[in-house]
Amino acid sequence: ELLNQSIIKSEKGPVANRIFYLAVPPTVFEEVTVNIRNACASIKGYTRVIIEKPFG
Repeated sequence: ELLNQSIIKSEKGPVANRIFYLAVPPTVFEEVTVNIRNACASIKGYTRVIIEKPFG
């Protein structure tokens, strides 16, 4: 919720698209993306999630 409030303060204009670039381990991917959807989805535009491919 704090992240969403911070993003809203920075948004300007009639359309506000959001892109989240994640470098997280596969074990937490689902939890992180569900929380982004529930708390930070854009109302005035699209929301996209980019996943960094883990190496190792």
